[in-house]
Amino acid sequence: MNLFVKIVAGDPHRKTRLHDEKGNRVPSRELLRLPRYTLMTAERLLLGRLAPLPWWTLEVVGRVDELLRTEWTAVEFGSGMSTRWLGQRVGTLLSIEHDAQWFERVRTTLPPNVTYELRRPESYADLRGIGDSSVDLVVVDGLLRSSCVAAALPKLRPGGYLYLDNSDKDAAGGDMRSAEQLVVDSAASRGGTLAYYTGFTIGMLNTHQGLLAAL
Repeated sequence: MNLFVKIVAGDPHRKTRLHDEKGNRVPSRELLRLPRYTLMTAERLLLGRLAPLPWWTLEVVGRVDELLRTEWTAVEFGSGMSTRWLGQRVGTLLSIEHDAQWFERVRTTLPPNVTYELRRPESYADLRGIGDSSVDLVVVDGLLRSSCVAAALPKLRPGGYLYLDNSDKDAAGGDMRSAEQLVVDSAASRGGTLAYYTGFTIGMLNTHQGLLAAL
């Protein structure tokens, strides 16, 4: 990656740091939050200090925070700063991780209502131990996203929520596109709603899209 691309776009998949990988530009309301994003990124890079928030956009964090209830059951594919944050706001959380080193780093930070599992790829998306229509929120932000979405949809209660992070990735096709289509089709068949959010990533000055579905 040449220096121009690194500075202006952040990576080869975006037009600029103001665009997600689908080409959507951040809305003006996100630009008003740019000083806060910049401060959080500087703290991470210069001080190694991570904001105690999921690495989503501030708008998604705020919206999910409004929805969460202390009696909820949640499932998360892909752990990180979101795991402790979610665990502090729901009744029970199952968080699934595939990276052993990252697992060891995260597991010491979690409250007791979080069940944290290290899994191999072949069992990563397995939710057979969870009853159908029993989960209030699923976050898909790890491996095998289409398989995770497919496994999660029957587990969501009517009116439950699924958040698919990085829904702009694989813009030309691939696993993320299959995952997004599953969510879109489920919303259509279940009478649900879809909300797309394009914005800056907490802790990083690049832009991504997330999809929050009420199903």
